[in-house]
Amino acid sequence: MRNQSEVMRFFRQEQPDYVFLTAAKVGSVQANIESPLDFLYDNAMIILNVMHAALTSAMHRLMLIASTAVYPRDAVQPVSEASLLTGAFEPSNEAYALAKTMGIKFCQYAAQQDPGRFVAVTPSNIYGPGDRYDEKTAHVVPAMVKRFHEAKLSGANAVTVWGSGKQVREFLYVDDVAEACLLLMGTHKGGGPVNIGPGTPTTIMQLADAIARVVGFAGNILYDVSKPEGAPSRTSDVSILNSYDWKPAVSLEEGLNLTYLDFLKRA
Repeated sequence: MRNQSEVMRFFRQEQPDYVFLTAAKVGSVQANIESPLDFLYDNAMIILNVMHAALTSAMHRLMLIASTAVYPRDAVQPVSEASLLTGAFEPSNEAYALAKTMGIKFCQYAAQQDPGRFVAVTPSNIYGPGDRYDEKTAHVVPAMVKRFHEAKLSGANAVTVWGSGKQVREFLYVDDVAEACLLLMGTHKGGGPVNIGPGTPTTIMQLADAIARVVGFAGNILYDVSKPEGAPSRTSDVSILNSYDWKPAVSLEEGLNLTYLDFLKRA
């Protein structure tokens, strides 16, 4: 998808009516810190190549799956869509956020010149079956699932989590995200962004406790405050989404159980 000619060829051959642009280079906080150029280049090229090909094709509509990382680190919480570009990004994932923000602006500009064909959404932390469980590149939920599982098997008496545990996030099961995207693709007419989230804040400490219960780890959970932890809080104002009468169907505990079952199948 970083090759423009290949992307153009795909659109000519397949002639898609609807496109959900979920492809991205993603990773842990540490991966973002270590390789910002990769995160900027890969994501920018994916977004520009696919969206340009879509713009010049007969495609009906494209949805960009962005991220709440695009919002300012110190934005008022829960963060509204109007907060975009009103402050500095969280430094640890600035490169990723820059690329995704560019994609959102593409959707907004396209909505002015070619109304109705492009829309961007900004989901909370997505988790669930099919995720990657490699700790270096995985997001927080799959990384923790693997870490707690391995600690249980080895008989370790403690698991260490990066940061204070006080940082606040929202977690949304993958099937709920898919349902919200389908709804917005068919109903929301603007270019976005539109936040997608559960409306239920969860601290990393609460998440770690929940994963320990699901996995069956009975040891201690330690917090290493010398490690980076990202933005102190990242929660979403989902007023626009809720105006379409959407609510998540899967609770965090249920979703974590399903995720752990998926991990065990693939371990």
